[in-house]
Amino acid sequence: MLARRSTPKLAALSAALLVFSALLTLDDFERKQAVQDQRLHVMERVSALDAKLEAAISKSAASTGIIASIFATRPDLSQTEFIQLARHAKTLSPDILNLALIRDTVVNYAYPLAGNEKIIGLDYRQLPSQWPVYQRMMETRQPVTAGPMELVQGGVAVVVRIPVYHTDPKSGEERFLGAVSAPVLFDSLLREAEVAVLEPTVSVAIRGRDGQGSTGEVIYGDPALFNEQPVLRRITLPGGSWEIAAIPRAGWGSNNTTRLWVIRTLGGLLCILAALMAYAVVRHLQQRAENEAELKQRSAELSCQNAVLEMITHHAALPDILEMLTQLVELHNPEMLCAILLIDKDGKHLRHGVAPSLPDFFKRALHGLAIGETTGACGMAVSRGERVVVEDMHSHSYPEDFRALIVRAGLQSCWAQPVKDQDGRVLGTFAIYQRHPATPEPAEITLIENYAALAALAIERTQTTETLRLHDAALNVAASAISIADRQAHVVWANQAFTRLTGYSLDEAVGRTYGRLLKSGLHGNEFYRDMWQTILAGRVWHGELTNRRKDGALYHDETTITPVRDQSGEITHFVTMRQDVTERKIAEEQLKNLAFYDPLTQLPNRRLLLDRLGLALAISKRSGRYGALMFLDLDNFKPLNDQHGHDVGDLLLMEAARRIVHCVRAEDTVARFGGDEFVVMLKELDTDRTVSATRAHGVAEKIRAAVGAPYRLELLQAENGETAIEHHCTTSIGIVMFLNHESPREDLLKWADIGMYQAKAAGRDTIRFYEPGNT
Repeated sequence: MLARRSTPKLAALSAALLVFSALLTLDDFERKQAVQDQRLHVMERVSALDAKLEAAISKSAASTGIIASIFATRPDLSQTEFIQLARHAKTLSPDILNLALIRDTVVNYAYPLAGNEKIIGLDYRQLPSQWPVYQRMMETRQPVTAGPMELVQGGVAVVVRIPVYHTDPKSGEERFLGAVSAPVLFDSLLREAEVAVLEPTVSVAIRGRDGQGSTGEVIYGDPALFNEQPVLRRITLPGGSWEIAAIPRAGWGSNNTTRLWVIRTLGGLLCILAALMAYAVVRHLQQRAENEAELKQRSAELSCQNAVLEMITHHAALPDILEMLTQLVELHNPEMLCAILLIDKDGKHLRHGVAPSLPDFFKRALHGLAIGETTGACGMAVSRGERVVVEDMHSHSYPEDFRALIVRAGLQSCWAQPVKDQDGRVLGTFAIYQRHPATPEPAEITLIENYAALAALAIERTQTTETLRLHDAALNVAASAISIADRQAHVVWANQAFTRLTGYSLDEAVGRTYGRLLKSGLHGNEFYRDMWQTILAGRVWHGELTNRRKDGALYHDETTITPVRDQSGEITHFVTMRQDVTERKIAEEQLKNLAFYDPLTQLPNRRLLLDRLGLALAISKRSGRYGALMFLDLDNFKPLNDQHGHDVGDLLLMEAARRIVHCVRAEDTVARFGGDEFVVMLKELDTDRTVSATRAHGVAEKIRAAVGAPYRLELLQAENGETAIEHHCTTSIGIVMFLNHESPREDLLKWADIGMYQAKAAGRDTIRFYEPGNT
């Protein structure tokens, strides 16, 4: 009896112990599973935070890298150029607080300057808190992320610094130029990463000041979180990393208390308990496997997105980047077929971008698709500027021909997400097609939004790069020679037309002054003083300069110099535009010669002589000195012309002109009036008339002797076997003296002519003075 009674008790006890043991086992399993679920949930949330922080900092680093690349190729980058580049970079990355260009260890330029004046001239060697990080950047030659730190100009920011090295084109040696830095307010980063959205349910802490990762100081949150078995994620930064720790705000295991109590309450019922245990084990094993698979997929997607960001950073071709995006989505979601369409230049149509898995005929149909409410989900999404989901395209109100294409392609649903830039401007659409009716789940909406954002980043980066290339090309292909100099006239940049005009390459010109490069010495100091007064006063100077090329040749250029001011209104640089006008000046000189000079002898003609005679009369009036006017006629010139022709006569005239010029002073004038007549004007002889007449007679005698010397003239055609002849020619000279404006210029010429005829009448080869008033 006792045994029978004890057996049930023992059995009951055994059963109770078994149930209790099973309950204990299940209780422990449930608690651990709850923690695992929480870890997966927290890891998902933190992964999104990680990706957003990395993307925000990478975007700032990429914008900064553009300026660093240009700085590396152009060490003497001017402040104006830096401001233009920085303004564009800040447009691309609005979160950047400012951009600074550092030469060696000293901050040279900052944009915007307002509010950042304190950092100009800042030397990192004098900042113990920042110098070690700066040294690390110089030693590793890699970008670094400093901070968060208190900025000199105020605020707490994370600073991305990119080192810049310049390779000498001749020696191949690299030298450290400095760096380009871009601080981003730490609060702004956290706000963009939506940390505040995470905080109500998840406690977050970040460590790794100055990119030191797990060994760095805690920069956000409670340091104790790192000791509470948190979910840890590494944020990759330029030159370092941060480490994020996250736990549920209510603590681990806080999400399953009620469920455990239910299991314990129902544990008395053995059958139900067994069924519940089996169900719970299988269910949670499946859930665990699904969560692990999802975690792996999320990690793989993040790695792939990072790969896309790398392609964008390294300026890969836009079609390659977009194709990579679509292939990544299709790789992780085999049932999806992706397409990226871009807005055409007319803004009214979509053009094919990439769609690796769609049939060719369907891609052709999408190319040129009109933007509007009746042209499919893609056209509607662009038109509305919002996501459009068509669950079943077969029943949608599409035109019959388009619906036929959809059926032929085997497609049934379409989700179209507009691709927008930072200003909200629609650039195109990211579309996902499926072969069955479907509406997106929240995770799928996040997926399409993230990939559309990556596509927008790639498109914007490509457009920015192309714009910069076109700007540079436009300046370099300009016909005018354009250069930029600082206030001391040191060249900081020049285009290809400048190189063609001056002969100096860009490397040869940069750093040297215009004076050392181009000065011809033909303009006086007063000329340059007036020019500098004009441009330093902020006015545009325009004029003509005679400069000297690298090979020493002189040339004329029409020059416009425009002052450039900084934001404070100070003149910092000058933009010079030059146009070669050498040919025009030569043409003007030729016209002048035709107007004022004899084309055969290059002596002044009658017009120029009269001008100079008028000036000589005015000078004579002021000084009281006499002048003399001689009229010369060659004797025996006509027989030479008649016998040997005008070509030989021209040779005689040119030689006679040369001999006459050698007989007078440089300030005197020898002119040819035509035929065999020459006029000589002597000025400023003496205040005494007799002395002046004696000097004039001496010059006339010298001319008579020089002209009378034998001439050896080369014949164009041999005559009687002779190729040259010897000719004797004399001259008859008439002279008239003048003082101030006593007589008109034409009268003086007439009187000198009369004197010449008197000399001819006296037997030629002689000299006669004409005295007005004597018959």
